Amino acid sequence: MHRIQKTNKSNTSSNNAGVTQLQHLTFTHLTSPPRVSMPLFAFAKGLSFFGGTFTDNSVVVNNVTNGPNGIDILLETAELDAAFNSSARDPPPRCYPGTREQYIDDIVHWAIPSTSSNTTPALLWMKGLAGVGKSAIAQTCTERLKALPTPCLAFFFSINGRNKAERLFPTIAYQLSTLFPNYRNILDQTIQRDKTLVTRTLEAQLQCLILEPLQELERQNMGIKGRIPIIIDGLDECEGAEHQARIIEVIASSSRGSPNPFCWAFFSRPEARIEATFSRGDISSITRIITLPISRDDANGEIELYLRAGFVDILRVWNLPTDTPWPSEDAIRTLVDAASGLFIFVATVLRFVGQTNWMGPEEPLQIVLENISGGRNRGSSDQVNPFTELDSLYRLILNRIPERMLHSIRLLLFMLVWGWSFVPDRGRSSVFLGNFLQLSPMQFKVICNQLSSVLNFQEQLTPFPDSGVDDTVTTSSAQIWHEFIHEQLGGSISFYHKSFYDYLHNSMRSVPIGPMSSNEDSWTPSFSMFQAMPDFVDHCLKLNDDYANSFTYRGNECGIPVSAYPLSSPTLNNHANSILKVALYVAAQIHLRRLCFVPFHSIWNNPDAQERLLNLDYRKSFLIETSFLCGPGDLGSKPRVSYTGMIRFEPGIRIFQSTGGQLEKLDFGKIKQRIHSLCEFGILYKLDSNLMNGMDLQTQCESGLYAYGEGEKSLFWYYEFDPRDPRYRELETVDLVRGLDVYRRESFASWECLLDEEEPRLQKSC
Repeated sequence: MHRIQKTNKSNTSSNNAGVTQLQHLTFTHLTSPPRVSMPLFAFAKGLSFFGGTFTDNSVVVNNVTNGPNGIDILLETAELDAAFNSSARDPPPRCYPGTREQYIDDIVHWAIPSTSSNTTPALLWMKGLAGVGKSAIAQTCTERLKALPTPCLAFFFSINGRNKAERLFPTIAYQLSTLFPNYRNILDQTIQRDKTLVTRTLEAQLQCLILEPLQELERQNMGIKGRIPIIIDGLDECEGAEHQARIIEVIASSSRGSPNPFCWAFFSRPEARIEATFSRGDISSITRIITLPISRDDANGEIELYLRAGFVDILRVWNLPTDTPWPSEDAIRTLVDAASGLFIFVATVLRFVGQTNWMGPEEPLQIVLENISGGRNRGSSDQVNPFTELDSLYRLILNRIPERMLHSIRLLLFMLVWGWSFVPDRGRSSVFLGNFLQLSPMQFKVICNQLSSVLNFQEQLTPFPDSGVDDTVTTSSAQIWHEFIHEQLGGSISFYHKSFYDYLHNSMRSVPIGPMSSNEDSWTPSFSMFQAMPDFVDHCLKLNDDYANSFTYRGNECGIPVSAYPLSSPTLNNHANSILKVALYVAAQIHLRRLCFVPFHSIWNNPDAQERLLNLDYRKSFLIETSFLCGPGDLGSKPRVSYTGMIRFEPGIRIFQSTGGQLEKLDFGKIKQRIHSLCEFGILYKLDSNLMNGMDLQTQCESGLYAYGEGEKSLFWYYEFDPRDPRYRELETVDLVRGLDVYRRESFASWECLLDEEEPRLQKSC
C-alpha cells in the first residue's frame, strides 16, 4: 500500500488546454517489503502526459523511514586506514626490488596455488623479530596479489591507532563488498535488519558479516569462485594479547568448518601468546609457518643493495649527480655490519640521512657513523638521535610489559646490559640468570616470553663438563665449570641485535616519554640501565646477604665451598648446583664492586644501601671465589685470556691485565675522581704509599693502593696504569704482604706471548 503526498513545487505544465498539471509525487512505504527499484508512477492508471519536465524525488527506505543504509553503518565501524593503500600509511614499508624474493614468491604461491589442491593450508604465519622486515614483505605480497586477476584483502594493524580487534572483520567485509556487488547487496540488507551486528563478538562478526552472506550467494547460485587471500600484518600490535589469540582461534575455526574461499596470512613477532596459539594441534595442522630470521649470511647482500639504492635516491632528492662518490665503501661496510641482518636499522638510517633540513646528506650520515662507533657523547642532551624510529619500536615492545613484571624484567635487562658491557656478543646462562633473580623456572620463562622479540634463547649445546657428581675440581676443570655455569647451563640468553643494547645503554634514548606517575594512563616505564641501577644494587645486596650467611670456607669432598641456602631454580646435577651457588655469591659481590665505579650518585642517596656496602664481607666472597677457581691444594692457575684481558688466580689472589684495545677510550681522570668519591663515602681506604716500595714503577705510571671494607672483612686492591702504553694492571688480595710479593715477581712478559697466541681465537669466538 502506498500513500501519495503533494509537494509544494509544481512541474512546468503544457500550454495545451486540458492537459493535466502534475505535482511532484513522493511514495512512502507503509509496510516493509523488500527493497526494490521501481519506475516513476508505477501504480498510476489512466494518465496521459504531453511535454513537460518530470523529476523523481521518491525516497525508498527499507524497514525505516530515514537513516544510513547498511554499508554506511559498516563503513563507520571499518578501519579504512588499515588498508594496504591507505594515505595514513603512505609511504608504506615495502621490499626493494630484488630483495626478499624467495619469501614473497613462497607466500604468493601459497595464496594462489598453481593447482586446486586441498592440501594447501588455509592459514600461514610469518613470524620474525622486531625490525626484520615482516611488514615490508606483507605490503609487497599484497601489491603483487592485487596486480593479479584475483581478489585480495588486507588489514595492517598498528599501535598508532589501528589496533582494535573489533574493527578487523568489518574492514574485511567492507573491502569484500567493494569487489562483489551481489555480496554487497546481501550484506547491506543484513545490516539493515540488525544494525548491532557490527558491534558483536569477533565470532559473530565473522559469521554474520562475511560467512553467512557468502553462503546466501551460494544458495542463489552466485557464489564466489577461487581462493581469496587475506593479509593480516602486525597482529602483535593488536591491543590485548587475548584479542590476538582470539582472532587466530576464530579464523582457524572458520577454516575447519564449512568450506569458504578464504586463506589467511598472518605477520607478527613471535609473542608468547601468539606462539602458544599457533602451537595448538588443531591450529598448527592447518597452518604453514615461515620464520624470518636475523641472519648476516642471508641478508647482508640484500641490505647492501637496499642501502646503495637508497643513497642514490637521496642524491636525486638533493639534485646531485648520482655518480657522486658518496658514501664511501668503508661507510657502506660499517652500515651493513651494524645492521647485522636487521632491515629496519638501514631503513631508519636512510630516512634520517634523507631528511632535507641538513646542509646536505653528509652531516647526518656522519652523525649515524659516529653513533655506531660510539664516538658521540652518549649523555649529551642536545645530541641528535638518528635512531628515533628504532627507539619507538623498542619502546613499544617494552611498554607492553605488565606492571607486575616490571621489576624482574628491569633486573634481567640490567644483568644482560651490564654483562654485555664487559663481554659483548656472549649469551648468559638461563639457569644462572633465573637463580640470580631468585625466580622459579616457570617465573623466569614467563618474563622471558615478554621479551621474545628482542631476546634470543639457545638450547644448551654442550653437556655438563664433568659426568661424575663426585669428581674433584682441579684448576682447569674449575675454569671450565665457571664459564659453563655463566654461559651455557640450561641454555643461553642474549640480545638478538646490538641496537637493543645501544638503546638500553643510552640513558637519553631509553628514558620514558610520558609522565613518571603510575596514577596516569600515559605513564611509560623507564628501562634506562642507569635508572634501574638502584634496584639492581639493592638486589645484589640481598643476594649477597642470603649467601654470605650460609657459606663456609670449608669445601665439600669435591673441593667446592658449601652453602645451605636453597636455589630458586636448581638443576638435577648436585655438582652443578654447588658450583652455581659459588657463582651467584661471587657475582653479587663483583657486581657491587664494579658498580661503585659507575658515576651514578643516586645510589649514595640511600643511607641503608651505603651502610650495607660499608659492611660487606669482601674477604669471604673473594676467598671462596679464588679457592674454587684454583682447586684444592693447588698453588695457582696459569694466566688465561678472558674477553677483557688476561687473568691469573692463586688462593686469595687475583692478578689482571687488560688488553690494549680495551683502554683506548678510558678516561682515567674520571676513574680517579670516582676513587676519591669512594674514599669520601668510606667504601675505599687509601693505604700508605710506602707499602708499594719495590714495585718498579715508571715515573709517568698512575698507581694506587686501597682497601675495600675494614678489619677481617677487608680486601686489598692495587692498580697501575701507564698512559703511554695503555695497559691497565690490578691486584686483589686478602693478604697484602703476600699479594704484593707475588705481583712483584709476576712475569708479565710471558703474558704478552700468551695473549698474542690466544687473541685471534678469542676474537673469532666473539
